[in-house]
Amino acid sequence: MSVLTDSLNRIMQWLEKNRPDYAASFLPGLSDAEIREKLASVELELPEEIYELYRWRNGVEDGEDSKSVIYPCMEFMPLDEAIEYYEDFIENFINLLDERDEDCQDVFKLLDSSQVNIYGNKLIFPFCRSNCSFCAVLLSEEQQQHSMIIDIADELSLSVIYRSLTSMMQTLAEYLETGAHYLDEQQEYYLNGDEEKMLPIFQKYNPGLELIG
Repeated sequence: MSVLTDSLNRIMQWLEKNRPDYAASFLPGLSDAEIREKLASVELELPEEIYELYRWRNGVEDGEDSKSVIYPCMEFMPLDEAIEYYEDFIENFINLLDERDEDCQDVFKLLDSSQVNIYGNKLIFPFCRSNCSFCAVLLSEEQQQHSMIIDIADELSLSVIYRSLTSMMQTLAEYLETGAHYLDEQQEYYLNGDEEKMLPIFQKYNPGLELIG
């Protein structure tokens, strides 16, 4: 079992114990053939980690009670929905990113020097959403194993928030298991975070990045 799938299973075990209703809303995973069929309209390649994520589960069912721990306050989108948002990005959002090239360059400077050319196309694929904010990976001409995880805020600012999907899920799993992330029953079971506990966990899995609250 890979580190990514193991971390996802740890998250699910926590959910099954603490939010069984939410755990039950995750959709069954897809086969590689199903994923590739759905991605036929996407010209560039998604990182292998995203394939592994969607083999594990195909997002969560949409509903007002859907509150994801994949990324606090964000919903893990089914692949069909993620592709719809990606296509909207291609039509409307990528041009805006091109106009904000300086912001893009600030993001890419955080990559290892050996990875800069891999991600030069700057195309972004969202897999989590919350209103107008997104959590996304980068596509490339040839499939890569990993991609940094990018936060796209409401005002279209870009931030690198995890070094990879694997490091993201390792971080979130340990947050849950140590109580760095905890359910606030007074706020309808939203996840809250204890930044003092979060910081050393984040730094362990994401060296060189800044924890963004």
